[in-house]
Amino acid sequence: MTRLRLEITQRERRIAGLEVTLRKAQAGELADIAKRRQELESQVQAERDAIRKAQERLEQLERGGNPPATPPSTPPETQNQSLSPLTASY
Repeated sequence: MTRLRLEITQRERRIAGLEVTLRKAQAGELADIAKRRQELESQVQAERDAIRKAQERLEQLERGGNPPATPPSTPPETQNQSLSPLTASY
């Protein structure tokens, strides 16, 4: 009977250690997801800004204004395709 109690105690300690490790892993994943989300939000905002500037240039040209001093930037190719998408399961 003492042997079983010892085994139970050891397994409870192992579970406690595993739970700590699991919480640390989950916290790390959440930090990675948050960082990736922030990067994507920045890219989306940059694209929106580029669209807004292009629309302003187009409106200026349509009103007969002078062409812009700098040529419009070329749209970026699909970036960061090597990065994994946010497909974390919750």
